[in-house]
Amino acid sequence: LANEFAVTVGDFTRILTDETNRSVYDSDRRDMIYKGKVSFSNTDFTFGTSTSDEDIKITTPWGDDAGTDKEQGFFVEGKSYLTSSMQASVTARLTDSYDFGSNTSYRAALVYALDGGITLRGLASSGFRAPSLYERYADFGGNTNLKPEESETQEIGVEKVYKSGSSVRMTIFNTNVDNLIEYDMGTFSYTQATNSRKSQGVEFEGKWLAYDRISFDGSYAYVDAKTGTEVAARVPKHDLSLSISANISPKINSNLEINHIMDYKDTVSGSLVDMPDYTVTNLAVSYDMPNNLTGYVRIQDLMDTDYETVKDFNTGGRQIFAGIRATF
Repeated sequence: LANEFAVTVGDFTRILTDETNRSVYDSDRRDMIYKGKVSFSNTDFTFGTSTSDEDIKITTPWGDDAGTDKEQGFFVEGKSYLTSSMQASVTARLTDSYDFGSNTSYRAALVYALDGGITLRGLASSGFRAPSLYERYADFGGNTNLKPEESETQEIGVEKVYKSGSSVRMTIFNTNVDNLIEYDMGTFSYTQATNSRKSQGVEFEGKWLAYDRISFDGSYAYVDAKTGTEVAARVPKHDLSLSISANISPKINSNLEINHIMDYKDTVSGSLVDMPDYTVTNLAVSYDMPNNLTGYVRIQDLMDTDYETVKDFNTGGRQIFAGIRATF
């Protein structure tokens, strides 16, 4: 029996100011999770529980607000080889929300390995997401009448792995989301879609090990997403990504990622508007140091590209993050 226990504590403060107003958003969050794993013959069982407890306080010139969110989950997964080439897994999760009651979600998957490095996959799952405290109590557009989102997803796919380690994969997917939560730029508030969001499409992925120290990863997704009968906002129809990973030396690793988005729309005052295509480049470099330390630098939007994912709200330009991770 293997056991894992994790605790995460977060304290987040955001201050928004202009010439006349000042708003403060304070959030304290505590997460705990226990996960156990045990094996019997050719079957693995994973089980556990998780709790999340968050408090927020919002102070604005026009009034104060506060909220609390508590959620507890119980989960179990069974994974077994039905034959030497077929593996099945089933997962169930019970989520008990302080404000939104209980919900049970599931995931079932089947993997079948053929000769020649070919694998077939099938998956069906459901999802549940309660509105966040910010969506419910935000000073700009919070909506306390929001209900949880619920979803259903089905996928089928095929993958080919070559002897060199390179691979290609194709996945066809279909997702349906009820009670989708969105931010309406017309009313400047969080709203709930009255129609279901349906997304279907195909994704291609590939990995090429060009040399011992250099690999190329690429993906392309075509998504046909609609809310009711109308084209869905903020879902790109074409999403193309390419990354290059290189081990510059035994201690230095790097990754360069380029993401290109096409045919993207947003909603303004209830009407769809076309958004410009854009390309974002990210770079990450890490260095293995003595005593199990790793230093890293990550640059988001390396080329300092001006682009928008929400109409008239420019995304932050070049951002640089640096730090040290310790493993013990």
